[in-house]
Amino acid sequence: MSKLLKIVFFSLLLSLGIFGLASGVLALELTWPDSPAGTFFNDKTTLTQMIKYFYEWGLTIGGLAAFLALVYAGFLYLTSVGDPGRVKDAKDRIIAAISGLVLLFSSVLILNTINPQLTTLMLPDYTITGLGRSVSCTELGLAADCKYSFDECQTATAWSKKNLKGGKTDILPGTAKSTAFTPKSIFIKGACVVSLYSNSGCEGDPVNVISSEQNDLTLFYSLKTSIRCIQNTAVDVGSKTRVVLYDDVGGKGASLPLSSDQTNLEFRRFNDKTSAVTVPSSYAAVLYFDANFEGPYLVKTENDLDLTDDLIVPLDIIPKLGGAGVSPSYFWSDKASSVEILPNFNEVVLYIDEGFQGSSLIVKEDIANLEEHQFSFAPWDIPFNDKVSSIYIPPDYKVIIYDDKDYNGKEKTISSSVSGLTKIKDNTGRNWNDRFSSIKVIRR
Repeated sequence: MSKLLKIVFFSLLLSLGIFGLASGVLALELTWPDSPAGTFFNDKTTLTQMIKYFYEWGLTIGGLAAFLALVYAGFLYLTSVGDPGRVKDAKDRIIAAISGLVLLFSSVLILNTINPQLTTLMLPDYTITGLGRSVSCTELGLAADCKYSFDECQTATAWSKKNLKGGKTDILPGTAKSTAFTPKSIFIKGACVVSLYSNSGCEGDPVNVISSEQNDLTLFYSLKTSIRCIQNTAVDVGSKTRVVLYDDVGGKGASLPLSSDQTNLEFRRFNDKTSAVTVPSSYAAVLYFDANFEGPYLVKTENDLDLTDDLIVPLDIIPKLGGAGVSPSYFWSDKASSVEILPNFNEVVLYIDEGFQGSSLIVKEDIANLEEHQFSFAPWDIPFNDKVSSIYIPPDYKVIIYDDKDYNGKEKTISSSVSGLTKIKDNTGRNWNDRFSSIKVIRR
């Protein structure tokens, strides 16, 4: 009879469990209870959140079951006086229950001691690029006269805990990043709008944050909202003309708009990343190889969407790779560490390559010996004499170039920019490419 009752009891329990599970599946739109650790479960829950949700419930139910088993074993032990068999059974139950509790909680403790990340389930971060355009305040539904404390959007840092604590992730202007945690606080540097999305693709209706510092983002969204993607958009806060750097050729990828000099692009998370540049009319952007405007430099007076063909050193001194290839390390792509922005630019510029490309020299006055003007690029010290292949000349200037130093030898007057000195020849038919050693600058 006792065996039959047990079979009936467990059959009923199993039936109720199956019915309850089926009911839950058919009613996913209902509100699920939060886990004991506070993890919520809804129609926007990701796979990692779902695993975490059931993991926390499993720990709790397992611990509760072990505790109840311990209480039951203790009750058996207290009521088994005089019956050695029941006493032994009760002791075995007590030992098993305690062992279960120890194993359950030791597993979490050990994993957290070895590496807390082992118990943190998350999807890997990834960054979406190509969002470089700036937007107006009104495009994002904000006040048209919104004010910011910086001229340009620089970066945003999201934190996993309030008051800028816990784990963090940085989002550059013009990029979006999936996040493994729902940010609880954020720091915004510059004129940025940070948009928080509940899906990993940064789609749908976002929560926009524009303050420079928010120590409690839960004021912006429900505690049950799961943030899975963060986008940082540069806001156009004025009519300032800007030079824009891009981390990919063609003006693609992450971008950095600038309206002032940058002594160290590392501060803007853009060191050794510039592969393209756009320059407004009448401006010049001077890209320096080193921070603090040191080392070789490259002058751009107009847009150049591909710096992979701008040489740092003259081609004739570069050691060749297999075949006729040249190592990318000798080109300006991904080399700039500081930037100087020159408005109303009106200077003569010499270039070591045709097409106003390659390392440059700004000429503000006559130079009697170009050999004294050189730049260092290990292992070479490279003078500009006999190394110039193109010249940028402003409209109200002309130059006279000379074969030899101290304005000696054959000379040639040039009145406008020349993209290739192979086109300019003397009376013997010899061109002026990689030839002259002194220069005079004359304002007309």
